[in-house]
Amino acid sequence: MVILQIREWDGQRRQIEVETAGRTLLSILQEQQIYLDAPCNGKGTCGKCRVHFLEGAPKPDEKEKKLLSEKELSEGIRLACVTKIEGACSVQFLEDGQENMMALAGEAEAYKKETDRAKDYGIAIDIGTTTLAAALIDLSSGKRVAVTTGVNHQRAYGADVIARIAVDNEGKGGALREWIQRDLREMIGQLLKQADCKPTDIKKVAVAGNTTMCHLLLGFPCRTLGESPFTPVDISLIKKSYQEIFKTEELSCPVTVLPGISAFVGADIVAGIYESGMQRQAEPSLLLDIGTNGEMVIGNRDGLLATSTAAGPVFEGGNLSCGVPGIPGAITHVELEEVKGAWEYRTHLKTIENLPPVGLCGTGIIDAVSELVRLGILDENGNLREPWFDEGFPISGEEIRFQERDVREIQMGKAAIRAGIETIIQEYGKEPERIYLAGGFGTCMNVESAIRIGLFPESFRGKVVPVGNSALAGAARLLVEGVDGEMQICGISSMTREINLAMHPRFQELYLESMFF
Repeated sequence: MVILQIREWDGQRRQIEVETAGRTLLSILQEQQIYLDAPCNGKGTCGKCRVHFLEGAPKPDEKEKKLLSEKELSEGIRLACVTKIEGACSVQFLEDGQENMMALAGEAEAYKKETDRAKDYGIAIDIGTTTLAAALIDLSSGKRVAVTTGVNHQRAYGADVIARIAVDNEGKGGALREWIQRDLREMIGQLLKQADCKPTDIKKVAVAGNTTMCHLLLGFPCRTLGESPFTPVDISLIKKSYQEIFKTEELSCPVTVLPGISAFVGADIVAGIYESGMQRQAEPSLLLDIGTNGEMVIGNRDGLLATSTAAGPVFEGGNLSCGVPGIPGAITHVELEEVKGAWEYRTHLKTIENLPPVGLCGTGIIDAVSELVRLGILDENGNLREPWFDEGFPISGEEIRFQERDVREIQMGKAAIRAGIETIIQEYGKEPERIYLAGGFGTCMNVESAIRIGLFPESFRGKVVPVGNSALAGAARLLVEGVDGEMQICGISSMTREINLAMHPRFQELYLESMFF
């Protein structure tokens, strides 16, 4: 028996009795459902699951020696995924901001409490692989009364859908479901508190999300999502009671889970199409949602073509030494100013909530790479020039440095997105007249930076329309439009054809071409 003392971010202390020595700290925390961010799910490659051993620090593993500095190792900093607990020890979680609320582009509309205000509300939910968002909707007016966002704590089991599917296949799907149920229940409670609403005021709930996230919420097995021919259990429009899905009776209303298109083009994209109205337009448009799974759909009222590409978590801050999600203090924009006559640069940064920088989120990553390319610090092959090749380029002091290995992750992510864009446009046969860029990432993105690094083609200039969280907006619209909206939503699914990029003859060639800057 080994006694493990844990001190979490919020100061809460726990004592855990570990029956079998030699297990990794991460596996123990996962078993106890204690959250620690682990984007690589224990592979020892991302270096994000840092913890501070106050007592009983184990000897560092070889992976830790590569990812942690000598100073960190000497101070008792270790990686939970590779550190094995052999004896009594005391561990403190590091303050990295993961528990802070995520930033959501677009605030709730101003809402004044009135004595005669409506008492019928709905809750719209968007389940992202990394980020969760929910909104309280006045069903009589369609206005957002309150908005809240948060981290999907399933990240403790890996940053992308492939990792979550693998965990479900290991028999841990129940733990993943409990995490998302708990996260969403807490967010619903926050919405009610913000608007001073009663649970009985909530008449219905609508949920959008990618196919894997919806499967995990509903308790469906995910095995067939990760195996050819990638067949979902059920991606039709599903209606259940709140108690059936959340296993509690906090609310007594129906829950609608929006339909998807395939294993990798989910209800979040269907909701985005519905919100944008591209399925009713005469000219072709492209809806682009860049995240862990880059999803895209092109077309018009005559038909839609959809696909997805595995971009990985890089544009959400994952797998980068300096990357963070869109949390307070995350760097959203970067501008470099060259100091004449010297190999020096001044950095001009913007951060979420104007707080001191803690790392680069998606839009900051694209800006940083764009600036490095513009100034010739990063060559077309993705190599940092000297003297930054070994130590990385300093974005903010010595703590936030852009490393050579970060460039490789970005090259793979942006190549997947760009190759997907080129493939779907070629397959459709027409250039889109308008590009709807979804998500908070798309809302804040500098399109010129995206074009400079080759994430977007030159033809996108002047056509991009940021649409914010279109998945959340589509779920909210469905709450208001009711049966008519359900008919439209189901019609979108039936008029959409999917192409499989992995089997497309041009995709791999375009992917390799898109690796360059």
